[in-house]
Amino acid sequence: KNVLHVINRELNADFDVSAFDHVAFYNEDKEQVEIHLRANQRTSVEIKDLNLSVPLEEGETIHTEICRKFSKESAIKMFSEAGLAVEQWFTDPKGWFSLEELVRSRV
Repeated sequence: KNVLHVINRELNADFDVSAFDHVAFYNEDKEQVEIHLRANQRTSVEIKDLNLSVPLEEGETIHTEICRKFSKESAIKMFSEAGLAVEQWFTDPKGWFSLEELVRSRV
């Protein structure tokens, strides 16, 4: 819910943070975890610096984050499609995290 505090502060908005619940789920079609804030009641938000009024119905969501994970194979394929090749692949001992050094593909 921190994003609502930031919008309130930075854009002179009036989100009632207590009117939203944190919701996370896995979207199988997109192979990603999606994070939403779901209105737990009917509410309306004024974002004064944008001259914007946003009515929200109970159950309506604000999509706030996407979290994606890649296998080594799918990452290499994605890099290749972008014209990049892996120069070096660094990982933690369990293989949970990685850092890649990429270079332009030699075509």
